[in-house]
Amino acid sequence: MEAKDFTVFSTLFSLVYAKAFGEEISKLPYGKALSLSWMIYDTTGEMLSYKSLTSYAKAILMNKPDMVNPTNSTLGVLVRFVDANTTTPGKKNQELPIFWYQFRSQAFRLIAVGA
Repeated sequence: MEAKDFTVFSTLFSLVYAKAFGEEISKLPYGKALSLSWMIYDTTGEMLSYKSLTSYAKAILMNKPDMVNPTNSTLGVLVRFVDANTTTPGKKNQELPIFWYQFRSQAFRLIAVGA
C-alpha cells in the first residue's frame, strides 16, 4: 500500500477500532479480532477475516504499509462500519469501493487544508 493511502487507512482503521472497543488502537489478539470481525458483520452484513484485521492492526502499529494491501471493497466495508450513513438499505457490494474513495478524498482535502 502506498504511504499516502496508508495514512488514510491508518486513520480509518483507528476509527473502526475506537468505535468497536472505545479505545486507541493496540495489538489485536485472537478473541478481540474475532469480536471485531463479528461486529463488522452485524453492522454491515459483510464478513472480514479476523486474520486480516489482526494484520491491519499490526501493520499500523509497526508503521509498515508494505505489510497490507486490502481491497477497495474491504476498505469500503470498514468505512460502512464507521459511517452509519453508508449502511442504508439498497447499497450493493459493487458500491463498496465508492465508500473508500469518498472517505479517502475527504481525508486528502482535510490534509490539504491543514485540519
